[in-house]
Amino acid sequence: MKQVLRYAGYFLLLVLLGFLIWRFSFMIVWIMVAAVISFIGHPLVRFFDGFRIRKWHMPHTLSTLLALLTIVMMFAGLLAIFVPLIISEARTISKIDINLLAKNLESPLLWIDDELHAFGIIPAEQTFQDFIVSKAKSLVNVGSVTTMLNNFFSDAGTAFVGIF
Repeated sequence: MKQVLRYAGYFLLLVLLGFLIWRFSFMIVWIMVAAVISFIGHPLVRFFDGFRIRKWHMPHTLSTLLALLTIVMMFAGLLAIFVPLIISEARTISKIDINLLAKNLESPLLWIDDELHAFGIIPAEQTFQDFIVSKAKSLVNVGSVTTMLNNFFSDAGTAFVGIF
C-alpha cells in the first residue's frame, strides 16, 4: 500500500510539474533566450574586460553594455539584410495571377483531377482545379501576407523587449 501511495505521489508530482511547465511556458522560453544570450555574450564581455588603454581598464558594467550592444547590432544587421528580401518576395508572390497560372496548368490538373476522382479522394461535384485555385487565392491574399508580416514584426518587437 505504501508503494502505491508513493507512486501515486510521484505521478501527481509529475502531473503538477507538467502543468506548471505548460502554464508558465512563456517564462521558460524567455529564460532559455536569456541563457543563449548569456552564452553568446560571455566571451564578448571577457574580451571587453581585457581591453586596456595604458593603466585604465574598462569597467565590467561598460563591458556588459558593449557586449549587449554588439549582440543587438548583430540582430539588427540580420534583420536589415533579411526583412527587405522577405518583403520583396511577399510583393512578388502577391502579384501572381492565379487565373493565368490555373490556365497554364489546366491539362496536368485535368489528369490529376481524373485520377483523384478515380481513387475517390475528392468528391465528384468538386474539381481539383477549383480546389487548388481557392486554396491558392487564400494563401496569396495580400491581406494574409500583410497579417503575416505584422505578426512577424510584433513577435520580433516582443522578443526584443523581452531580451532587455
